Amino acid sequence: MKQFVLMVILFGVTAAFAQEANITLVSGKTVKGKILKIEAEKYNGTGREPSTALSVVQGNSEYMLAFDKIESIKLLETDDMSCYEDSAYAPVREFCSRKLIYEVKLKTPDKKNKQKIEIVDDRKFIFNFADKVEPVVSFFYKIQASDEGKEAETNLKQIEAVVKEFQQNGIKSIKF
Repeated sequence: MKQFVLMVILFGVTAAFAQEANITLVSGKTVKGKILKIEAEKYNGTGREPSTALSVVQGNSEYMLAFDKIESIKLLETDDMSCYEDSAYAPVREFCSRKLIYEVKLKTPDKKNKQKIEIVDDRKFIFNFADKVEPVVSFFYKIQASDEGKEAETNLKQIEAVVKEFQQNGIKSIKF
């Protein structure tokens, strides 16, 4: 009986994620397919867990917005890269980041609030597809990289290259 209940729950979660998506990357590559699951993790690759929503702001209100309520996400602009050292760590840790501004369109627009919805979730999102399509990994608020754990062997140029690579392979637009 427990196995049956677990299978029903697993099927329900999978069905919630099993939506079609058409993704265009910044590089121009397109990915189409059925999303099996969406995961989110910290910028450094830790704390990966399934995600059904992302943090957004609309006017003065910040809230979690479920992916199944989103019609599309579109990259509006990208800020310059910022790099800095944090001496609170020994050895000194270097960070680079680049802020992104994405706009969200809802499947059912809010008739009361016409203000833009922007993503403020600083996690890295991993979109896993059916049919052996490679996962798409993207940041929606701030791309961040550091030399954490590799302070002695990584330099600032390498950290900058990681941020640039994430930006180039990130999502330009996604339509659910």
